[in-house]
Amino acid sequence: MAKKQGEFFVCLVPGCDVKKKGEKEILGHIVMDHQQVAERHVSGVDGSVGWTFRPRELKDVQQGWQDAHKYGEEKWKRQLDQGIIDIWGVAQTKKGWRKGVPRVMKESQ
Repeated sequence: MAKKQGEFFVCLVPGCDVKKKGEKEILGHIVMDHQQVAERHVSGVDGSVGWTFRPRELKDVQQGWQDAHKYGEEKWKRQLDQGIIDIWGVAQTKKGWRKGVPRVMKESQ
């Protein structure tokens, strides 16, 4: 289990103070923001859990993106096909309002 502080999980990278509600989210944050993969290993002697870091590879990016953003595989593929994100999960378009792009208004009930 990642470091837990109260009801939040804290990033395992030294110097990073990011807190998330779920362990999968914090592991996705490490992949996307720190370009590393945290791997859990359990000691056979006393059962203690330790973490090792390795550089991320292309195969780790999709799962890390899904965990960090809490979306599924369909959303990943759709955004990749539309060119919103690249193969490394980095946004290629500006976030938020863009001039000339109409907003979808919610219907009032």
